[in-house]
Amino acid sequence: MKNKQAIEKCKKVCGEKGFKATPQRIAVYSEIACRYDHPPVESIYSSVRKKHSRISFDTVFRTINLLVEIGLIKPVASQDGVKRFDANNGQHHHFYCTKCGKIYDFLSAYYDEIKIPDKLPDASKITGKKVMLEGICEKCNK
Repeated sequence: MKNKQAIEKCKKVCGEKGFKATPQRIAVYSEIACRYDHPPVESIYSSVRKKHSRISFDTVFRTINLLVEIGLIKPVASQDGVKRFDANNGQHHHFYCTKCGKIYDFLSAYYDEIKIPDKLPDASKITGKKVMLEGICEKCNK
């Protein structure tokens, strides 16, 4: 997503949910929305701080939690235990490189059509499905 689109989307959704689109919220959302590497909190903080030198780690952390709460971003679980974030709310899946730790988006009609079982242990409500494949990416395989 381009930065201008990210800013407009952040303003729109924050307003619809009853929150101000503060410069900090816009900066954090834009950083996540304009990247495709599913950044962790530390990386988001580091990048945002270059433009907003007075922003604290706590502000970035709380902003990320708010952006998740209002549906602008989603957390992505990675196999390395680091929580990462994704602004792509469209249907897609993830590939995790076990060598470099990067997570890549991919589309697959086949995986989109996987039927969710009628009953799952301890699951009272299914809210979505994502497929996470893991292996070695092209770059690491060379």
